[in-house]
Amino acid sequence: MSKLLITLIGWLVFLSILISSGIYVNTIYFTARSDFNGKKYTLNVKKGNSIRDVASILEKEKIIYNSGGLVFQNLFSPIDDLQVGTFDLNLPATPKDILEQINIQNSNYLREKIKNASKKSFSILIKEGQSIDEIALTMEKSGLISAKNFIETVQSPDLWKADNIAFLPPILDCVYGSIENCPKYYLEGYLYPDTYSFFQGTAPKDIVKKILSNFEKKMWLPLKGTVSNIDLYKFLTMGSVIEKETGRPITGVNSGNVDELELERKMVASVFYNRLKIGEKWGSDVTISYWSGRPICQQTFEIKNCIGTEDPSGNNKFNTYINTGYPIGPISNPQFSTINAAINPSVSDNLFFVAEKNGRTYFATDYNGHLNNITNVINLNNKYPK
Repeated sequence: MSKLLITLIGWLVFLSILISSGIYVNTIYFTARSDFNGKKYTLNVKKGNSIRDVASILEKEKIIYNSGGLVFQNLFSPIDDLQVGTFDLNLPATPKDILEQINIQNSNYLREKIKNASKKSFSILIKEGQSIDEIALTMEKSGLISAKNFIETVQSPDLWKADNIAFLPPILDCVYGSIENCPKYYLEGYLYPDTYSFFQGTAPKDIVKKILSNFEKKMWLPLKGTVSNIDLYKFLTMGSVIEKETGRPITGVNSGNVDELELERKMVASVFYNRLKIGEKWGSDVTISYWSGRPICQQTFEIKNCIGTEDPSGNNKFNTYINTGYPIGPISNPQFSTINAAINPSVSDNLFFVAEKNGRTYFATDYNGHLNNITNVINLNNKYPK
């Protein structure tokens, strides 16, 4: 073989390698993946993430061919102060296009951050078992939003229909707020108890969206694989009643009584399920307090300005003294552990329960046992300061 031919073959091999390398580099650094035509991808950037982290995520999700392409493009248009948040990416897109989309949205986040830095911030505590009426008053007292605006935002399902939030309940064919045959508020039960921070001027729907996002994280995602949104609504309804029926109002919940309280909640759930099995009404006092806004008159201790179980104004779908089965919807916003009690009740034959002033609950399988417990509770309540 002549030297000329050997040289020619060498050059051909070299050109072949050069062309292959060029194609590879072009694919990785400058080409969009064609299998995402007309689709969108939501990128979640967490605290501490860098562009290198983002590139690794996008490679793993097969949005780009190789993370190196995005990292390379960032050398020319660097994003130094990457913000926490969600970034919507229109696909297909080259690494350069993706970086530009991130950069535009990141700039918006930065502008919002600078704008909010001069605004007053509010810290709002939603307590376990608060109803929407109680939460609305908390919001108004803080100065963040009027109770009226807050209630308008959570009452009607029409405001939330287009959002297609997976965990929200089916919309009933009735007028929300007309409690004779409909729930009082569409979002009752879904405002997860927690401490929230808001900036002055936050739109009412954005306030509620933030709370719902927390509900999704703390309640829906842990249960998503085991319950549907319809099942969740039933558990929330029962859990909301259990939350109001139980607790430690005088001493508060602490490490010394939390285990006892969780067991009581599972026992209360078993009473409700046992009553459902035999077609017996729940007879829950707190369902009357919910629609009336007044405490129910107790046989175990005196309460001022109370309402009786036979009050003629109680003809509505929340009153479990006149309706068999679940109330029409949740009556408070419960925590996860209380929903867990509704999902995983104790096994018992109990059909009755009564609580003393600090919330400790006593159970019975029959009415005579219940009467004995009531006598015991009256004696215990007499020991509390008037």
